[in-house]
Amino acid sequence: MLQNAEFKSVYASGEHEPAEFFIEALVNSNSFDLGLGYFSSSGFRALSIGFAYFIKNGGRMRIIINDVLSESDKIAILKGQEKIIDSTFEKKILNDILKLKKTLSKSDKHFFNCISWLIATNRIEIMATVPKNNRVGIVHQKFGIFKDLIGNELVFTGSINFSANAIFNNIESLICDYSWAENQVSKDRIQHFNYLFYKTWNGLSEVVEKIPIESIKAIIQQEFPVNDIESLVEEELELMRELEGDYRLSESFKKRIQDLVQKLEPISRKTKSVSELPKLRAYQENAISAWKNNGYKGMLAMATGTGKTFTALAAIWELLRNKERLFIIISCPFIHLAEQWCEEALKFGLDNILVGESRSLWEEHAARQAQLFRRKRINRVVLITTNASFSSETFQKIVNPCIEELLLIIDEAHYAGSNSMRKLLPELCPFRLGLSATPERHGDPEGTLALMDYFDKIVFSLPIKDAIGKFLTPYYYHPIPVELTEEEFENYVDLTTQIARLASRKDIDSVEKLEKLAIRRARIQNNSLNKIEWLRENIQNKPIDFSLFYAGDQIFGPVKELLGKTFKIKLHEFTSRQSRKERRELLKEFGDQKIQSLMAMKCLDEGVDVPPTRVAYFLASSGNPREFVQRRGRVLRKHPGKEHAVIYDLVSIPPQRLIAEGRKSVSYSAVKSAFTKEYKRVQEFSSMAINQFDSMNQLFTMANQLDLLDITDQ
Repeated sequence: MLQNAEFKSVYASGEHEPAEFFIEALVNSNSFDLGLGYFSSSGFRALSIGFAYFIKNGGRMRIIINDVLSESDKIAILKGQEKIIDSTFEKKILNDILKLKKTLSKSDKHFFNCISWLIATNRIEIMATVPKNNRVGIVHQKFGIFKDLIGNELVFTGSINFSANAIFNNIESLICDYSWAENQVSKDRIQHFNYLFYKTWNGLSEVVEKIPIESIKAIIQQEFPVNDIESLVEEELELMRELEGDYRLSESFKKRIQDLVQKLEPISRKTKSVSELPKLRAYQENAISAWKNNGYKGMLAMATGTGKTFTALAAIWELLRNKERLFIIISCPFIHLAEQWCEEALKFGLDNILVGESRSLWEEHAARQAQLFRRKRINRVVLITTNASFSSETFQKIVNPCIEELLLIIDEAHYAGSNSMRKLLPELCPFRLGLSATPERHGDPEGTLALMDYFDKIVFSLPIKDAIGKFLTPYYYHPIPVELTEEEFENYVDLTTQIARLASRKDIDSVEKLEKLAIRRARIQNNSLNKIEWLRENIQNKPIDFSLFYAGDQIFGPVKELLGKTFKIKLHEFTSRQSRKERRELLKEFGDQKIQSLMAMKCLDEGVDVPPTRVAYFLASSGNPREFVQRRGRVLRKHPGKEHAVIYDLVSIPPQRLIAEGRKSVSYSAVKSAFTKEYKRVQEFSSMAINQFDSMNQLFTMANQLDLLDITDQ
């Protein structure tokens, strides 16, 4: 995604090189609209680096070529000789391509091979323009618009020409604007160039004439035939390995090259051999065997950190050994998970298409692949999608004709038990694999049953208690009771009363209102002010290095300020506000101890790992077993030098005077409800801890006062 890269506002030769900009833009985008101020068929060659990766990501291009005519040609324009104009354009460019072919460098040839592949897959359009209304001067605008799958936009404009000489040798510069910047000037420029391209492309411009040049595509395809995407990847890798040793290139440019090599190497055809696929652990092989023996249907209930993604990708190859043709859909609840699946799939030699929120960037590519599959032109398609896109009418229409040869993999499968999504799970799909650490849907037995019916059953289970000490790190657990303030508990009681009144109602309005009230009540415990006070009084005596803080949304800012400004802890937030690239850099700094602590909210519940974590402070709790199991799993990932983890769990409890009153308290029901919600989690965490027999001492007395010692049996 474009937002994952760190683009500068200005690129200039000798500072931030323009060539670096184009590498970052190509590898992080899915579409590229290019308006040129100068063109010859030797142009664009600097775009060779990153071009294969752009194509592999499903990239699409539209190119506007501006004015390459001689003065005599321009006179013909003034006389309205349009046919002469058309033929002149095409003749000049075609002759240039044919002449150039005899002296092509490797990068030139690679560029044209990439263009040829885009032409063959109908993912490029080329158009030319000439001045109109008696304007003889050349059209000299140079700009481009990159877009990614989730709608981010990156626009550049400047003095740069698209030839190798311009990008690598001339003193050139460009200005860069991106849509995620909080800058109205940038937003206005992006809107301007989008509209400029739209007008020109659709023949609505007041200053230029649109000239189609379709035969250029035919000659490029004829002169530069390409067999498969892997050959383009191999070419690009070879080019970059040569560039790595070029002393004339800047270190920052070489770093971009090295990063791209790491992205391309897993796609290289050498990973296509099954014998060279990543090695599995014994339990992962057992999981695949159990799924296979159940007719390639079933769910894998594997603890967070035990490699569900890895196992599922290996399972695909197991099925491919026995079935030549396979249409594969992998659906995930969030876009960041889908992106991770795309990267991991490439390591298993599985080319894929990322299907995200912006339909215009994947619809045509996915539809074409589905069509080729139906016509038996290709035997394998891999679509990796979000649940939202999976549920869309467009996606369903594309994949429905392929259902009878479908392998459907649902990651975090508990989400698929929702009313909206389970209705769309295809009944004719012959191969099904569900993945989840916690398959049961909390408070939704109907949804849980529907999931089990669809996937048939859980064919393999690796619960967290069996993984701890083998595949996950053992941990010490310290639950710390923290009282709600009198005002917080009064609000909790009020919400509990409202929830009780609605609990028996089944109409839609009541159910929706009930859910909102439950969320508001949970936020009271997650954001108790006394948690901040506990930190203020105790954090100086607790371990900080390699620590992770989970905090509720309302106290997140105050906790961050307390830790960072008051106690001078080197910390950084680790939330959905950070891009994946920023998160990777933060994790590296965290592992190197340049950062002592990370602060997180919801984004760490699924799919984001922080293996270096030694100590976790849970200031935000959850009554949903799936969520607190996920949070614990994040902390227990193995990491070099990490022998055990420590969890400090700040447990929100009612005021102790009310707990001590027991059944005598007028608020007994609300007191018991608030305590029970937290106590169940504490029991679960304590039962698997190294110090399980002494971790519960403080809470046992309170549970006894509320008649809750046997709560697990109720």
